[in-house]
Amino acid sequence: MVLALAVGLVWLQSSMSKVSADSWPILVNIRHLAFGTVFPGEEMEGTFTVTYSDDGDGVNYRIVQQRKPLPEEHPEYPDGGDPNKPGYYRDLCPHLTKTSGEGEGDMEGDAFVGGDGDPVDTWTIYFKAPAIYGQISQNHIGGVISESGEYGCDISIDILYEPASVCGYKFFDTDQDREFYGSDYGLPGWEINLLKETGCTSGESCENGWEIISTEITDEDGYYCHDSLQPGTYRVKEVMQDGWVPTIPTNPEYFEFYLSEAQDKLFDFGNYNEALLD
Repeated sequence: MVLALAVGLVWLQSSMSKVSADSWPILVNIRHLAFGTVFPGEEMEGTFTVTYSDDGDGVNYRIVQQRKPLPEEHPEYPDGGDPNKPGYYRDLCPHLTKTSGEGEGDMEGDAFVGGDGDPVDTWTIYFKAPAIYGQISQNHIGGVISESGEYGCDISIDILYEPASVCGYKFFDTDQDREFYGSDYGLPGWEINLLKETGCTSGESCENGWEIISTEITDEDGYYCHDSLQPGTYRVKEVMQDGWVPTIPTNPEYFEFYLSEAQDKLFDFGNYNEALLD
């Protein structure tokens, strides 16, 4: 958002961060809000939307804001400035009010988007330009400034979610019944990989567009667990060892699934090795 006061030539700027769908399941529709030229004491408004862009039930999020640093290429402050000195934008954030006009009870510190009934949240930002006294502009803490200056406020989105997990056992399926039962026993020391679709095309961790994001080694009981996961679609797959034949899963030799917030899924991997049977 770029705003200019007619008196004092104080430039006001604000940016809206875009949330990437590759890492988070929501998108913000704009990069900047542009109000044009405003005058001291003038009140204006603009809107932005938050869209749920993934499968599942939706997510909780909050709107956060912070004082904006100058860009590194700023001619007066090439290093971006010192946050305690004028090299940083003066703080515009106290002059912004954010409200949700959809009657859903969303607050900027605790909002929800998603599901069939709430795929998009629309937020209105109200801006009140700082007041003036005579020919002097007033800053964000009530003081006065007589020189030109720049204001800024970065607004971004934080996802609030309970972490999910996928766990299970790697076991010797002695009777090949595809169930961990009876004489079956856990197999330690096996790699169980967690993959996420990233569109990767090369590299040791890439498998046809799916990238290994976590590797766990089964413990003495054959147990593995990938935890602290955000909602999303994943695959979990074992690294096969010589002499073993998979009994579960087969064709394909992985599990593909969607994890919702706070969800814990269990997938067991069964293998058979005739040479180890008496």
